[in-house]
Amino acid sequence: MSHFLFRRGCAALSAGFVLRSRNVQTAHLPVTDDLYSFSDEQKQFRESVRSFAEKELYPIAEITDQQDKINDMKGLWKKIGEMGLLGLTAPETYGGTHHGLLAHCIAMEEISRASGSIGLSYGAHSNLCVNQLVRHATEEQARKYLPGLISGDLIGALAMSEVDSGSDVVSMKTRADRVGDNYVLNGSKFWITNGTVADVVIVYAKTDANSSDSGRGISTFIVETSTPGFSVGKKLKKLGMRGSPTSEIIFEDCVVPNTNTFWR
Repeated sequence: MSHFLFRRGCAALSAGFVLRSRNVQTAHLPVTDDLYSFSDEQKQFRESVRSFAEKELYPIAEITDQQDKINDMKGLWKKIGEMGLLGLTAPETYGGTHHGLLAHCIAMEEISRASGSIGLSYGAHSNLCVNQLVRHATEEQARKYLPGLISGDLIGALAMSEVDSGSDVVSMKTRADRVGDNYVLNGSKFWITNGTVADVVIVYAKTDANSSDSGRGISTFIVETSTPGFSVGKKLKKLGMRGSPTSEIIFEDCVVPNTNTFWR
């Protein structure tokens, strides 16, 4: 008897789900903000991002995953930049809005609700790349790179993981050797979101492989992908969020000026 009721209940739930799914006309189900005590300004911000995502992102979400790429990503990034969403944690000095991480989380949620693939690439750009520069770049570096990244003229990425060292960062093999006023990078990074399309990559590499402190001996570099010695390896296939480009990137005697490093 209990087995019969269980099956009957599942059938009813399934039928209800199909019925409700057919009635959903947009990318979003209603969201209640009361739980988080958002201010009126934050609620208005959520609505503006949601409206943008429904208009610009939801219509291309299916084809993005079917084709394993974001069509005209540069054009899309400029639209997102015009909305002010690429510099939410950055000061106005560099073109940002300085709304902070909570606003970034709200934007990330609404963008991802429309397209998980675009949301993944957005987070890699706006948080892993832009926010790293906001927090740690020198004034000269910030002025050089942040305006283009915030406007969407440049696409950003971060490269830390390797084939044999994902979250175990200190095991990375990519090295950066000091030669005069430059560093020469050799090695490769794996699972890099936006790796095939990035203009600027924040790269972690070992500058002191013999350091007795496992937490030291790693430096961070701002690498322009047009630099000789930088190349893109194979593009990786994923089970989900397929439209977000993920790849291997390779450094072969890639020369980066000393002025493009921080966290030494």
